[in-house]
Amino acid sequence: MSQDSPKHAVIPRHIANEAIDLWMLLQEAGESGERRQLLERLAQWQNRSVLHKLAWQRLTSFQTDWDALHTENLQGVSRRVLGRRKALGRRQLLLAGIACGALSTGWFWSQRQPFAGVVYRTGVGEVRSLTLHNGSRVQLNTSTELYVSVGAEGEMHLRLTAGEILVETVPRKTSTATPDPAMVVQTELMRVQPLGTRFSVRVDDAYVKASLYEGGLQLDSPLAQESWQLLPGESLTLSRSGKVSRGQSNSQELAWQRRMLVVNSMPLKYFLKELSRYHHMWVRCAPSIAEYPVSGTYPIDDLSSVFKVLGDQLGVEFNTYLGVWVIARDKLS
Repeated sequence: MSQDSPKHAVIPRHIANEAIDLWMLLQEAGESGERRQLLERLAQWQNRSVLHKLAWQRLTSFQTDWDALHTENLQGVSRRVLGRRKALGRRQLLLAGIACGALSTGWFWSQRQPFAGVVYRTGVGEVRSLTLHNGSRVQLNTSTELYVSVGAEGEMHLRLTAGEILVETVPRKTSTATPDPAMVVQTELMRVQPLGTRFSVRVDDAYVKASLYEGGLQLDSPLAQESWQLLPGESLTLSRSGKVSRGQSNSQELAWQRRMLVVNSMPLKYFLKELSRYHHMWVRCAPSIAEYPVSGTYPIDDLSSVFKVLGDQLGVEFNTYLGVWVIARDKLS
């Protein structure tokens, strides 16, 4: 490595953690001999290697930009990013900042910029379809917010800030002298680049999930400091704490296109939470029946029918309060 640090150098996690430890100690130290000792320790630490210096530069630049965010009158996506700071955890957020570099040039900086383009939204229970200028089709599930713009070379930029989308891209020509423009789907936690494919992306309060049904997907995330490739039939979930879980994609998860929920041995608590996404109601269950398995096909729009079937199958009853809260309990309790 040259004396001038490469702009996109990868910082080992142990160096990043050491930088954060020193930074936190300096935040807590007063104007005393303790602080002077910490500064001397920091200088020695930075002199260990170019990567140590680069890690500290990225960390301080990242923190400076976060502080600047607090003084601006932010709108839209920027407010949502700030709202996630506590959820991500201070250390995890700083690790991501060191991984991607200063906010002004890194991945997180894009989250604070107004997104030029068209915004598409669906309300609670609404499903919407649209065709992009390159012929790709996108379906938006309930409570979804999607920003779409076209880059200088015709590439499609999609930013999913809430909800779920199903994307069917047109086949791309990549072997010619003038390959077809690419597409990128960006979320707060990961970036998704399809390779002539059919896939879905879901943004939840606790995670982002990408599922592949046809073709290929390239995923990367500064938060997890990793990148992945998905094959047909695979899915990947990234939590806000940085935990990565691999699984299988299941076409049953796309039954919402037909206004249905199809599940197989899903715990009742998760089924009711999923059902709630499509209604202006809060549907939950008592802890004693939370793990009851639910299987079958259920119409999203017919709550009374769903509650009746579940009541007969599981021996539970549903009570509505003030027209917006629905609590399921064991009939015998």
